[in-house]
Order: sequence, then C-alpha cells, then structure tokens
Amino acid sequence: MFLFFFFCNGCVRIPDEDAGEIPGASVVLSPGAKESEEDIMNYVANNAAHYKKVRVVHFVESIPKSPSGKIMRRLIKDKMIQKMKTSSSTQSQNV
Repeated sequence: MFLFFFFCNGCVRIPDEDAGEIPGASVVLSPGAKESEEDIMNYVANNAAHYKKVRVVHFVESIPKSPSGKIMRRLIKDKMIQKMKTSSSTQSQNV
C-alpha cells in the first residue's frame, strides 16, 4: 500500500499545448521506496478529482525551499519543463 512512499512533494502547473496547463509533481522518495512514476500517478488518480490527476512526475533528491520553509514552486516548474524538453529532444533524435 502506498502510505509513506515520499517525504515531500511539490505540485505545479506545467504548460501544455493541448490542455493549456497540466498538473505535475516533484517527489522525494523515502529511502528504500521502489514506486515508479506510473504507481504515483495511479495513486493520485484514485484519490483525487479527475482534473487534479498528476500527468507528470519528476523524482528529485530534495524540494527547493525558501529560508522560511515555503516550497519554491517556480524552481520546481522550471526544472520539470527543462526535463520535459530534454527528454522530448532525445526521443526525437532516436527516431
């Protein structure tokens, strides 16, 4: 059961050509956790409204936080967009 597979997560809105924006999540896995991106997306899909389903999952070592402890969503969003661009460019080169 997926009860404590992550320490911390940050959810952000990611630009999408078709939908305008889609939900994405940066997740810090607990030590020894073996969940995949698909496992996390399925868990959220079963426990959230359809419009809140996470479409993109990004595993990170730590979530960036400000000195006051707030999650810095702008940095998370920038890293996720950069990862999506690099993965799409490598996929297009492999075709």
